[in-house]
Amino acid sequence: MDITYLAPIWYIEIEGYKLNKIIRFVVNSSYKDPIDTADIEIQYQPELASVFSDGMSATIYMGYREQGLALVFKGNITKINRDKIITIHCQNQARLLKKSLIRAFYNIKPDSVIKWCLAQVGISDADVYSGLPPFARFIANGTGIEIFKKVANTWSLKDWCYYIEPEDQFYWGPIAQSPRAKTDPFIFEAPGNIISHEAKDGYGIIEARSTPNIRPLNLINVIDKRYWSNYKTLRVSKVKYLQDQTKARTYIEWESQEMSS
Repeated sequence: MDITYLAPIWYIEIEGYKLNKIIRFVVNSSYKDPIDTADIEIQYQPELASVFSDGMSATIYMGYREQGLALVFKGNITKINRDKIITIHCQNQARLLKKSLIRAFYNIKPDSVIKWCLAQVGISDADVYSGLPPFARFIANGTGIEIFKKVANTWSLKDWCYYIEPEDQFYWGPIAQSPRAKTDPFIFEAPGNIISHEAKDGYGIIEARSTPNIRPLNLINVIDKRYWSNYKTLRVSKVKYLQDQTKARTYIEWESQEMSS
């Protein structure tokens, strides 16, 4: 038996308050949507109903007793539903990019526009690619997310991405140069750490044992003889971390990378 998967553990802290019991929590992260979300469900208790409020900080860790914990989410509460179950909805720091901004730029490079947007919403720890030429005139008008899209269209950016790590570092630049894309591929094997796997037309979904270190844009080497004679190197497009009272899972959506052994 592989001891790696013997004892899943988790840790949640909300504004200094440690949760000891949950019904479940789900964290969603995708490179196609900069805003990571977390939904935490706990049984209704009168003493807890008024403890939490919008804006409070929330951190979620997952891991194994034999290996320790890894941060999978850091953000703030954006909404709370109080019913028979208390559901706490959270978003990461990228939510700040929903703020509306406006400014005209002249003879401006795209990285300067991006850095300006980040400064307006208070995001300071940033790695912004700067190797692109200037544009004569650019009007930034809309939310930060909308302006980022306009930048991509104006400069015809392909295979580009931006994201904020749970540790708060921001990246904007080519996918191939992103820190996530440069990590060594994670290995998933059926049978093994893969519980279920469906693949079709360059796209697939893996249900795996809890893998808290994996993030969108990471590469994975998948070994599944039902689909390929050897391993296949694929890119992660979306990750969902799930923990309930009986299991810990990671659901991975992948895209074909045209890279195989």
